[in-house]
Amino acid sequence: MPRDPLVPILRAAEDLSAAVAGKAVAAEEARAVIVAAQEAERRARAELHRRMVAAAEEGVLQRDIVRASGLTREAVRRILRAGGVGPAD
Repeated sequence: MPRDPLVPILRAAEDLSAAVAGKAVAAEEARAVIVAAQEAERRARAELHRRMVAAAEEGVLQRDIVRASGLTREAVRRILRAGGVGPAD
């Protein structure tokens, strides 16, 4: 019986379809991982800000918060102001 010359093309087309479907699944999984990481970052940032404000309210100097957090002085100042900690009177 002669071999059908279209069989390799059909198999290759099926392989391509499977690869495209696999790529779509991988992209959706990656999106879910990114969303979870973004949420974890948001929570960690909020917790850092909360702890910085609490430390400032307890009398920790802004320069010490800058050193401990690794943030710039201006970033720390903005975070503390947003948290209700103003400049010393």
